[in-house]
Amino acid sequence: MFKPNRKLFSRGLASTTHSNLSSCSTRIKSYIQQGLYQEALKLYYLANSLHHIKADRFIVPSILKACSSLSDQDFGKRILKLGLDIDVYISYALISFYVNFNGLVDACQVFDDNRFLKEMQTDRYSLSITLGCRDDCPDLQCGKQVHAFVVQNTWGDDQFLVIALIDMYAKCAVLADAWQVFNKAAEMSTKVWNAMISGFVINGMWENGLEMCKLMHIDGVDFGSSAFSIVLQACSQEQALLSGMKIHSLATRMSYERHPHVSTSILTMYMKCLQVDDARQLFDLIRQKESASWNVIILGYSYNGYDEEGLMMFASMRSKGIQPYFSAISTVLAACVCSVEFIDFGKAVHGDAVKRAAYLNIVVQSVLLTIYAKCGLVDAAEYIFNKIEARDQVSCCSMVVGFCQNNRFKEAFGVFELMRADSVKPDSMVMVCLLTACSGMEDVQSGLQVHALVTKSSFASDVYVGTALIDMYAKCRSPDLAGFMPMKNLVSWNTIISAYAKNNHPGESINLFAELSKYGLKPNSISVTSVMAATASLAAIL
Repeated sequence: MFKPNRKLFSRGLASTTHSNLSSCSTRIKSYIQQGLYQEALKLYYLANSLHHIKADRFIVPSILKACSSLSDQDFGKRILKLGLDIDVYISYALISFYVNFNGLVDACQVFDDNRFLKEMQTDRYSLSITLGCRDDCPDLQCGKQVHAFVVQNTWGDDQFLVIALIDMYAKCAVLADAWQVFNKAAEMSTKVWNAMISGFVINGMWENGLEMCKLMHIDGVDFGSSAFSIVLQACSQEQALLSGMKIHSLATRMSYERHPHVSTSILTMYMKCLQVDDARQLFDLIRQKESASWNVIILGYSYNGYDEEGLMMFASMRSKGIQPYFSAISTVLAACVCSVEFIDFGKAVHGDAVKRAAYLNIVVQSVLLTIYAKCGLVDAAEYIFNKIEARDQVSCCSMVVGFCQNNRFKEAFGVFELMRADSVKPDSMVMVCLLTACSGMEDVQSGLQVHALVTKSSFASDVYVGTALIDMYAKCRSPDLAGFMPMKNLVSWNTIISAYAKNNHPGESINLFAELSKYGLKPNSISVTSVMAATASLAAIL
């Protein structure tokens, strides 16, 4: 949930002291376009509370979009208490906001209470909005009713409605109906073709999308950059190099190769298909390299394991004054995590991110605290962690791991308690780290509590968690408490064999070693070393 911080943003708002509503709206929209939803809400909060700038039809839709993206329903509801002059635009935004949170009753209430909507006649534009109001999971039954209404009113030739219907049926995975709408379209424009191609692609039928491109070419329909980008995206996802190369060839013949969106899509396709050299050659041929191209080449190098080359490209991009995307920043920082020798580079990227306020992006923050924790700079990692307002599973888990890797076990449990208080679910890595912390502190009581959580959760069958449990009880000198593991691998067997050997139970260690073959497992050097230690211990007793 959004929590305003006046001190943090007082300096950022100083420039808006004498600004009007229009400039505030522009800045909010700019934040949202960059994905800085928290910053958009903070700016609005301070503008409203400090300078009495009220929301209007231009700001409210943007604010509600930010709330939807952050899943912050409470802040969105507070908008209703500000004495808004409700008009049709705000009403549409409120209805969409409630629908995103499955608040259909509230959405209907907005409709019932709003005279503007009641007085409006249903038109083609409003029907297009209705068809696309749930991008993630449209209502097929509702969509069919709208489709019937469109046919009844003889609006079937409207291009916007045709595209909206194709898109709705495709997202509902009813491609037969989408195809019927496409075939009956009165005007086969590029956008209509693109909608059908996109429908095939999002349903994994990329070969059909490729055939549609060929039909477009045969029928003399202008491709446009969108069609190329859609099909190249499909080739990337399926790693269909041959098909991607054919589309690249067609784009070249039609003089689309140097279009920014198309060239970026081609770069992505080659990188996803592991053709790094081809991607680099194409990149070098681009005369005016935009930010998107630079970001794709950086992400592509990382995707293919060329971390150092990615860092070099990032440095080259910044030297030319080109701003990186958040994804590129997080990728470069992740590359720095892989090697301690890149820590200084990571610090420089951090400094650059702070200047651009990119460090407020939660993905960037999570990677930053990971790199500092891995390099032993736990205090720096903790500082970043404390600055994160909406902590998620990634950031919390990274901090727990960081504390445990640096033997700060009590702090790791402190973060875990914060996770539980904020209802953030841990993953198996967190449970392993907590058990490691119990081992390090030799705290069997805390270990028993973690074991109870493991038993109640879905981690009980996780081999790595089970192995960590055995190791924890062994180091706490209580191997008999390890209990039963439904899933065992050689690592877990070696751990329990070693645990009994180190805790003066050589007989049990030898017996477990003998049972390995019953489970189809072959002992390795660790198994043999542990059982030899147990045998020596037993011989000494005898």
